[in-house]
Amino acid sequence: MDWYFDSHKMPTECKGLNDSGVETFKDDCLKGLAREICQNSLDARQLALAEDVPVIVEFHRFQSDKEQFPGRAQMEGAIGKIIELWRDRRHDNEVTQFFTQALSGLNSQQHAWIRISDFNTTGLKGVADDPCSMTPSPWSDLVTSVGVSNKGGSQGGSFGIGKFAPFSCSRIRTCFYSTRTVDGDCGFQGVTRLVSFMDAQDSLTTGLGYYREDSTPSHNPPPLDCGFERTEPGTDVFVPLFMAGEKWFEDIRDSVLEGFLYAIFKGKLEVRLIDGEEQKLVIDKDWLGKWCFPNNEEVAPTVWQNYLALTSPEAKVFREDIGTDGWLELRIIVQPKFDRRISMIRETGMRIYGKDRFRTHIGFSGVLIAQGQNLNKRLKAFENPQHTKWIPKRNETDKALLDTINQFCKDKVNECFAQTGVEEEDAGLGDVLPALGDSENREVRETLTPKINTLKKSKRVKKRPVAQAQDNDEEGQTPAQTPDPEGDDTGSGGGSGDTNNDSQGDSHHGGSGDGDSAGSSNDGEQQKKRSKKIDAARYRFICPHGPSGEYILFVTPKKSCEDGTIVINAVAELGNYQAEIRAAALHDGSPLAVEETNRIKHVRFVGGEQLVLHLAFDYSDYVSLEIELWS
Repeated sequence: MDWYFDSHKMPTECKGLNDSGVETFKDDCLKGLAREICQNSLDARQLALAEDVPVIVEFHRFQSDKEQFPGRAQMEGAIGKIIELWRDRRHDNEVTQFFTQALSGLNSQQHAWIRISDFNTTGLKGVADDPCSMTPSPWSDLVTSVGVSNKGGSQGGSFGIGKFAPFSCSRIRTCFYSTRTVDGDCGFQGVTRLVSFMDAQDSLTTGLGYYREDSTPSHNPPPLDCGFERTEPGTDVFVPLFMAGEKWFEDIRDSVLEGFLYAIFKGKLEVRLIDGEEQKLVIDKDWLGKWCFPNNEEVAPTVWQNYLALTSPEAKVFREDIGTDGWLELRIIVQPKFDRRISMIRETGMRIYGKDRFRTHIGFSGVLIAQGQNLNKRLKAFENPQHTKWIPKRNETDKALLDTINQFCKDKVNECFAQTGVEEEDAGLGDVLPALGDSENREVRETLTPKINTLKKSKRVKKRPVAQAQDNDEEGQTPAQTPDPEGDDTGSGGGSGDTNNDSQGDSHHGGSGDGDSAGSSNDGEQQKKRSKKIDAARYRFICPHGPSGEYILFVTPKKSCEDGTIVINAVAELGNYQAEIRAAALHDGSPLAVEETNRIKHVRFVGGEQLVLHLAFDYSDYVSLEIELWS
């Protein structure tokens, strides 16, 4: 066996370092590796096996001596010629540096490898076919073709680009494939994707090389992983000079959980992670329930939320038939702090992406599974090469399918909120009425009932005219409100007391008189320092649990302030009253100080950034609220 590189005696295209296929997965090579390998293995499952027998994928990182690298001398010679051409004739420092480092790694005494093997699969059929016959087969599609895929509608792959993912994890962009099929055929072959260089006959190569016996794969694979020998059908992918730090285990684990949670939960997939002689983890259905989620400190929030949507008895389950092509199954669980996403999953069990942009502030999580071969075939036409998005422009003739799916998700999210008594008000009235969930018809509900009469126990307040704030030489009015004219205390007007007192003075500025009424705050510093009103770009109140007195306030101040105050008033038919705030806290649970029943003190504002507060009021029914922000 030897390395053979395609070459041309006539002038031809010169191939550089930026291979489009490899670059597709370069941003997160381990994530791409795990997704593509697991997807290919699920596609190759032996159909004759019982349904409860999972496909097994094994990731084994190991070290081997450099002499174990197949065709190392020829590979060193090819890389040397690359450096010579791109340094001396093309003067490309990027290519020169990349392959100088690759050559250094190849000459190291020890090489890091990763072997990815699958079991309970068919192996790569077609390995024994004549390579010149152009007969389509899983072997030729993976090893000797580019951009070719002959997978069915319910299978995951559709572009033939996923094969590049392992190359992005190799310092010398090289992989070795070994397979044993259910028919008893065996084959081994290496593939490398370098850059153009001049061979011994002074012909320009394409940089694409194959390690094989002339034009055919070897039927006697060498022992690259000394402790491993394949005795049953399946495929092995070996990646030499594996580019991964000590976190490779965590990265692959997280990628498997994010991309294949549903497949693992349904018992379709089991993943084993082995480092040297140590088996670090077996990810299967039992592990999910016994170890992963009861101790989920390191699990991504989306994965945990999706698991609850799949397992919780509180989850709502919906079904929608898509003609005769298949059906959609949607599971939704409502929780206040969930990320408001629905994971879109095709029949193989792989998560494509998380659909968001639902017009609600109520927390929920969901999973949608597309069932049926024809339906999955139609959805494949929308996917990007990385299988991480459904893009309408990729299949505009069938765009109505995505519209149907999106509308189905939206309708069922709203239906969940209706069943739990959670609705949301019209966005245009968010500054006046509390928001109670997402409402498709945007109907404004009457939120003031006779029970609101309990508000009369608090102080009645009245807003000052805006013009007075604009004319104020002291940069605006104080956060106090003019009290009820029927109050017991009367002032002499023009006094220097704070406007929080119960005087009826006509001026908001300190006058020369002493004033007769006592302010409700300290008379010293508060009189010297005027507060400045801060405008809110937008704010909304939400009742996450119905008329329980619990609200969530979303407010976006226009300006920043390190020590601000939020004043909240209740809006009633005959006037405004100080709200009865029982407790206030930031979104992370940090408590906030409440003074005079309606003032939340010592709040940090950041201009243009949304602030989220959790509030508890002494009300048993819905109430309309308004706010003011002060520095």
